Formats: sequence, structure tokens, C-alpha cells
Amino acid sequence: MISYVIEESLMINAQASVLYGIVADYKVGHPAILPSPPFLYLKVLEGGYGAGTKVEFAMTFFGKTNVEQAVVSEPEPGRILKEQTVINPLTTYFKFEPKETGCLVTIRSELTRNKGIGGFLQMKLIKKLIHPVYRQELSKLALEAKKRS
Repeated sequence: MISYVIEESLMINAQASVLYGIVADYKVGHPAILPSPPFLYLKVLEGGYGAGTKVEFAMTFFGKTNVEQAVVSEPEPGRILKEQTVINPLTTYFKFEPKETGCLVTIRSELTRNKGIGGFLQMKLIKKLIHPVYRQELSKLALEAKKRS
């Protein structure tokens, strides 16, 4: 197995606490920033805000819908949120770094795939698909924060 990282960042003109609050709110805030497509839905199964929240979501790529569950933790409350999927091994972090002009927000996913040409090609395709999704998600986060200011 080989580990891969997919990461996108955006400087957003908003306080880290506001941005963190939007992403940690899995009932209203987080669903509002998910690009559709590829996200079809995000449903809270347990909790709803930050650590201990369990969600189910669906994404569609190439006409195929994948349903997944994830558990949320807060390795550094107010600074880092972590989503750990249940079915397929994927860990996604949302990192919030306060700066003088706002906050640098990073979405970082770590996943593993099989070795060999098949795994390599699969990861190339996944990276090509996911980078634009993360850019859209960060842009929608900036717009959501602007609405709340």
C-alpha cells in the first residue's frame, strides 16, 4: 500500500473561530459549503457539532455514487477538525491558521491505495478530481463566512 496526500489551502478574510464554527457545524454550516456535484448529501447520524459527530455522505464521480460514513474528532479544538471514514480508509483534516489578514484554511486528505500501475493511475485520477472540489469547498466557506459577518 502507498500513502497519498491531497491538499488545498485558501487565505480567507475572516476570523478562524468563525470559519471553524462553520465547518464544525455538520447540521447547517458544513452542508452549506459542500459542492454539489459531486456531493449529493451529508446527513448527521450522531452529534452534530465537532468531536463525536458521526455523518453519512454520498458523492458521485463518473456516474457512480459512493456512500460513506465518517467520525469527527478535534485533535486541536478551534484549530484542527479531523474526519475519519469508516468504510474506505481516508482521513481528512481541516486546519485553521490565524493570520494578520484573516485565516489560512487547509483541507488535507490522506489515503492509501494499492501499489503498482493500477494504484498509481487511480491516485492520479482521484487527485485530478478532488483538487477542484476542495477549491470549491474553500470558496464556498469564504462566501458563507462573509454572509455571517
